[in-house]
Amino acid sequence: MSLPALSVRRAALFAAVVGGLVHLGALWNGFAYDDLLIIAGDPGIHSLQGLWQRLGEPYWPGSFGSQVGAWRPVTTGLWALTWVASSGSTVALHLPAVLLHASVCALVVLLLSELMSAASALFGGLVFAGAYAGVGDTVAALAAVDSASARAGSPQEHDAVEQARLALGSNPDSNEL
Repeated sequence: MSLPALSVRRAALFAAVVGGLVHLGALWNGFAYDDLLIIAGDPGIHSLQGLWQRLGEPYWPGSFGSQVGAWRPVTTGLWALTWVASSGSTVALHLPAVLLHASVCALVVLLLSELMSAASALFGGLVFAGAYAGVGDTVAALAAVDSASARAGSPQEHDAVEQARLALGSNPDSNEL
């Protein structure tokens, strides 16, 4: 008796479920690392008043943001809308990320299934499901902090850089990011 063939559709669904379950704990983690500065510490996204102005400003709030130069108006706007609708609930702020991760796990399987068997595509999707996608963002943010640190001139700029380092969990006394 042989096992039935694994359909790509079932493989994608399974990877999505696993991807969602792997990161489900994020819903109750509260604010962590850069969330403290970018979401919890940014009064510009805590109400809809002044949101249009905030959307034109750098992603990172304060003087540090202009040094880094990152601009993410869609992300900032969605966080503001979610903050206002949920009164700052971290569950509501993390839920879209968990759902997007689960969706991308399914898309990884669908993409890989064009190149290999459904079982191999499922394996790739499961590897992706377990990978922490935020690592790349954190490394990029720490690199930006390090770059801004090298350019910081005034005491206020140094303070902003150190706040960002602490928010990202980087040791300011270390030469490493």
